[in-house]
Amino acid sequence: KVICEIVKDCLTDAMKGVVTAVYDSVIKKNKTKMLQENPSPDREALNALLLSYERRGSGMGFQIAAVHAIPCVLWIALKYHTSAEWGVMKAISLGGDTDTIASMVG
Repeated sequence: KVICEIVKDCLTDAMKGVVTAVYDSVIKKNKTKMLQENPSPDREALNALLLSYERRGSGMGFQIAAVHAIPCVLWIALKYHTSAEWGVMKAISLGGDTDTIASMVG
């Protein structure tokens, strides 16, 4: 429930972008495995909420806009501070302006 409350409190597109980036890079790729290992109503609620959130933009799917780049870079750098290589790989997997984001993470 804590995760759902945090998502509800996101007032800006930038913060929703960070949550979406986190979701895409961490949860979405491992959703099936994680739900099988540890089913959680919070994960299911977060998944439903993030899938229903439509981002304005190019219409080409998930993209990281410049305003979202710095929060994403900071999150990746803090999450993967022990492995720059892993952090860069996660930055590349976000989509959008991946070369800029990955270079800032590296």
